[in-house]
Amino acid sequence: MLFKKAAELMGASEPSKRIHPFIAKLGARARGIEAGQLNFLLSDRIVSIERIKREIGFKPKISIDEGGRELANEFLRRYKRGEAI
Repeated sequence: MLFKKAAELMGASEPSKRIHPFIAKLGARARGIEAGQLNFLLSDRIVSIERIKREIGFKPKISIDEGGRELANEFLRRYKRGEAI
């Protein structure tokens, strides 16, 4: 779900290939991604903000799509410059 949304926000195709989890773990370790971070990226999560909106009156300033686009653009800028991500 996360990769599908990220691809959508960057105007790219959704990943169609899968790799063995062991290979993913090796690649993640080489990039400095911790096991907990990798597990988060590989899991499907659906989170609602309805409770926080209801209980404390939270009102997002931007939509999830706007925030996702900003995050994706920042990621791509840093990646192109070779900065740590």
